[in-house]
Amino acid sequence: MARLSPLQEAWSRYVTHTSECPQCRNIDSGRCDASERLWSAYQAQGDEAYRRLRGAGG
Repeated sequence: MARLSPLQEAWSRYVTHTSECPQCRNIDSGRCDASERLWSAYQAQGDEAYRRLRGAGG
């Protein structure tokens, strides 16, 4: 079975959490602290992927 990329893994962790967390699922409550950390981790992975692509291109 193929592994997900780090970016895909970070997204999966974020989506799994927000789908199961009662606070995150409540549109009026906003995201919880764990969700904020997972979102930041996802963004950091995206930034890293972009840096790698930009560096590989020249």
